[in-house]
Amino acid sequence: MIKDAISINAPVQIGSPDLAGLALDPAAPEMIPGVGSDTKDSSTKELAYLELPVAAIRQIYVLTAVTRDLLPRIKCPTLVIQSRDDHVVDPTNGPRIVRLIGTNRVELLWLENSYHVATIDTMTRTLFANGRRPSSSRLRAADVSRQEPS
Repeated sequence: MIKDAISINAPVQIGSPDLAGLALDPAAPEMIPGVGSDTKDSSTKELAYLELPVAAIRQIYVLTAVTRDLLPRIKCPTLVIQSRDDHVVDPTNGPRIVRLIGTNRVELLWLENSYHVATIDTMTRTLFANGRRPSSSRLRAADVSRQEPS
């Protein structure tokens, strides 16, 4: 039994016509340039791929669609953490997860001082204090804003 769940900058919809076109293009190259590091903390660098397989883009479309369809089956308390400024996953995914998830015990926590890779970005020490799972109660008011589901 799952006691609770946390999502951090999770995609359930891509929302990019360019990527969709690439994913469906039979003449697409095998590889495209990678995204690069997406951390706000200039002293931290994500270990990012230089190139991204187009096959992975096709797979992410399938996985996000399946995940979106399964969200109503999640019944445990859930904390949805979303960076407000994310260059990889459209920030509208956080509220979308909150709307579609199957529990009424859900909280959306906006990270105001972190980009996509929140687990190694400026919020890391706060999010994972003492090796524990993320907790909204440990985050400073200047770094987050809360939104209750409507």
